[in-house]
Amino acid sequence: MPPPRLSNSISEARTSPVPQDMRATGLWVFESRHAESFLMSVTEHSFLKLLWIREGRAKIRFKGASPDCETGNLVIVPPFTSHRIVDSLDAPVSLYGLGVDTKQLKCVEPVLATFQSGVYLGQRLGALSIEQHFRKLLYLVDQEGAASQFSSVAVALELLAEGRRLAERLQE
Repeated sequence: MPPPRLSNSISEARTSPVPQDMRATGLWVFESRHAESFLMSVTEHSFLKLLWIREGRAKIRFKGASPDCETGNLVIVPPFTSHRIVDSLDAPVSLYGLGVDTKQLKCVEPVLATFQSGVYLGQRLGALSIEQHFRKLLYLVDQEGAASQFSSVAVALELLAEGRRLAERLQE
């Protein structure tokens, strides 16, 4: 039996990013509540990353752009995209995150190019669905057994589809 993993759900305010913990399923699911002193260096990952801003305000610094984000926004960070979160001093963010490694979850690779970096405004019903998917994922990834692993992949794929639909609606 593998050793128990620490939960990805964090209630304490963080001063630095959550350490990466990519699972064998190709998923990294996490929650982060930023302290006023939160500091993040410019970083880059080999996987797709989605961030759901639960509360607060920040700038997401991409190469050449620094869009604002706030409660109810979905941030898409494609693989190998330099980025950094700079929180508002008066309202640091609390967020959910999903990393998807397409080397391990190959079915995502054909549509990966459709995910463009940016901040997308979550519309009311879409926002509710996205938040529910993240909450379910946070629960599932810490459960043991093949059924929970399958379910976590299924929910992650649903979340990616919801994020893609949101981006498409905003591009119309």
